[in-house]
Amino acid sequence: MVRRLLVALAVVALPTVIVSSPGPVRADSNEGQPGLRQGAASAITAGNHHTCAVLSGGFVKCWGYNGDGELGQGSTDNLGDNPLEMGAHLPTVDLGTGRTATAVSAGSNFTCALLDNGTVKCWGYNAEGELGQGSIADLGDQINEMGDHLPAIDLGTGRKATSISAGASHACALLDDGSVKCWGNNIFGQLGQGSIAILGDQSNEMGDHLPPVDLGTGRTATAISAGTNHTCALLDNGTVKCWGVNTDGELGQGSTAWVGDQPNEMGDHLPPVDLGTGRTAIAITAGGNHTCASLDNATLKCWGQNSRGELGQGSTASLGDQPNEMGDHLVPVALGTGRAATAVSAGGTFTCALLDNGTDKCWGNDNEGQSGQNSTTRYGDQPNEMGDFLPAINLGVGRTATAITTGFTESCALLDDASIKCWGFGTYGELGQENMQQLGDQPGEMAALASISLGGGTSGLVVPAPVAPAAPVGVSGTAGVQSVALSWTAPTDNGGAAVTGYRVETSTDDGLHWTRTISDTATTATTKTIDNLTAGQAIRFRVSALNSKGASPASLPSTALTPAAPALPPGLQYTALNPARILDTRVDGATVDNQFHTGVKLAAGQEIALQVAGRGGVPANATAVVLNVTVTDPEASGYLTVFPCGTTAPNASNLNYTTGETIPNAVVVKLSAAGTVCFHTQQTTNVLADVNGAFTTGYTPLDPARILDTRADGATVDNQFHTGVKLAAGQEIVLQVAGRGGVPANSTAVVLNVTVTDPEAAGYLTVYPCGTTAPNASNLNYTAGETIPNAVVVKLSAAGTVCFHTQQTTNLLADVNGAIT
Repeated sequence: MVRRLLVALAVVALPTVIVSSPGPVRADSNEGQPGLRQGAASAITAGNHHTCAVLSGGFVKCWGYNGDGELGQGSTDNLGDNPLEMGAHLPTVDLGTGRTATAVSAGSNFTCALLDNGTVKCWGYNAEGELGQGSIADLGDQINEMGDHLPAIDLGTGRKATSISAGASHACALLDDGSVKCWGNNIFGQLGQGSIAILGDQSNEMGDHLPPVDLGTGRTATAISAGTNHTCALLDNGTVKCWGVNTDGELGQGSTAWVGDQPNEMGDHLPPVDLGTGRTAIAITAGGNHTCASLDNATLKCWGQNSRGELGQGSTASLGDQPNEMGDHLVPVALGTGRAATAVSAGGTFTCALLDNGTDKCWGNDNEGQSGQNSTTRYGDQPNEMGDFLPAINLGVGRTATAITTGFTESCALLDDASIKCWGFGTYGELGQENMQQLGDQPGEMAALASISLGGGTSGLVVPAPVAPAAPVGVSGTAGVQSVALSWTAPTDNGGAAVTGYRVETSTDDGLHWTRTISDTATTATTKTIDNLTAGQAIRFRVSALNSKGASPASLPSTALTPAAPALPPGLQYTALNPARILDTRVDGATVDNQFHTGVKLAAGQEIALQVAGRGGVPANATAVVLNVTVTDPEASGYLTVFPCGTTAPNASNLNYTTGETIPNAVVVKLSAAGTVCFHTQQTTNVLADVNGAFTTGYTPLDPARILDTRADGATVDNQFHTGVKLAAGQEIVLQVAGRGGVPANSTAVVLNVTVTDPEAAGYLTVYPCGTTAPNASNLNYTAGETIPNAVVVKLSAAGTVCFHTQQTTNLLADVNGAIT
């Protein structure tokens, strides 16, 4: 079949495009991307004779020419050229199970999408390996070639893409380390490999086999744009480098020598484009045989082929192919009095710009109406046709544009009312009007131009915008020792956006009040073990699902679950109590006897003395108590220490918290002679304390003393077991306890406060008597980077030692709080 060459269209990930004024380095480009908003497209791209849009929710729809499967429908039928093919009749492209797109780029007869997980998939024509599959088989033109059947392109070990750009028959990706990789046709050196070898059409040419483009010593890219047969990169220092064909000076080197097709032409051998004294670029776009850059001073410069006035200079002389035509010699494009471009898109032989007042202007070739002037008259090839002489495109009464994209012979704009309009060549349905008419070349056609229907058969985009998901169901759990293993079923409706995690809340008053226990957006697992719960206290749980739009309604509560108390060594005399709240600083809180309900947060650095003996069932002669202490709504990250009043606050913490969270921990603490314990907080926070039991005889309460610290800047009470080295994954450490920190030599068990800090991965810690096999149980479960403590009652070995085993490398602290003899 006859093929038309396409202007290459650059595309970048959503957050880096289309701003209203010059700012941080960004890409343009041909793929208009105004940013995600309800009911709108988040990206649009015009190819050779097909058009694609990313809709809110990450869905992709394509229409127009489909002879090679570039619409991704498993067929070769054109779409958009006949009635009942647009709107709700137009299927979305199958990207794979659970996958959505963040950007799309239409090449000559193929299309590439950047997916939500940083992978890239391409479909359509593949004679030059532009699909990056190590073959030349077209994909997307037959059934069972899209979705999970279509492999993501291998970009290299551990690499993900941040933006993509499809050219006439090659494609490029900007990777997460700032490198650039290109594949496909390379006859002009457009892949920047110092050769003309096609890459991506044979096995062992992609992934780690495909070298990144050499951009120069220490240089990385911030944007990439693939033209018809040339490629340009915007570098991290604001300079621009282009390579490939250069017949018309599109590389901006003051010559017509191709670059990138021979050794020693890339990297430090390739000079940056001269943009003018002190000038840097903030956006680039590579077109058919010309290139444009938006500069840091809000001006626009274009160079290369100019036979149809696409450079906007009021002439047809090419620029950049001779000496003294670039830099300060190259005059910025005149856009009108006081006007600046916020985005620019280089088409086949024409150029369009989105201006700072929301209007669009196009210049250059207009034989198909692609400049939107209701005629076929060119603008920009004669004097007095640019600036204020060039009319803005009529987008409709009261309408302005938010993005612009150009193909080979068509243009499209995203408008402020979330609709899309396209004009120019329309024989294959690329204008989305369900006909084959050319639009924009006759009087009155732009004012009457209808918006494209992309959903529901109505004008504009009516694809449902993402909302918060439905509630999870079936919350249940199994109670363990001071813990509950919880599970639930994911919501049946994710609201149009992927579930990113779950929020678990607890209630200890049969659902009257709920406290957030954990908000975990790092995992979509539907199970969670919650530790450090109050033994003997009935707790109900409910779960909410989270996505990018917020939290779902809470699930129905679970049945009441009651965590068990840890087994205590024989001989210990202990009075178990019904949990009773004896401290609550919250305004709407309460205590068992209305004492110590302060209604005011504990201030940063403040110390409070809490009367314990004689309250909540605690005997007057108690020597120590078991408390469940909870920090809620701290105003900054910090720690809480609980200790006997009348002693110095120890260099130990019982709770480590982060801003805004709610976190509990069990604490076994010695009482002062007056029956009090003291609380010290590093940051302002609410504090709650519930008493669960009391010791009278058989237990020796101790002032907290640190007996293990692996941190480099840590310390212990006797300078022993301060290793200064993290406990390695799988390592076991034997800790001498008896005879240290006040622990009697004849002790049979101890109460420790054990803290894990800065673990390198998620895992667990087990504490057990040395000389025995490590049990299939954990005392602490941690995630990477966190600090989390827990109270542990553990039997001593005959030698007075306990052992610690960690699943992952971490720092570890242990403070002794009491001994059992």
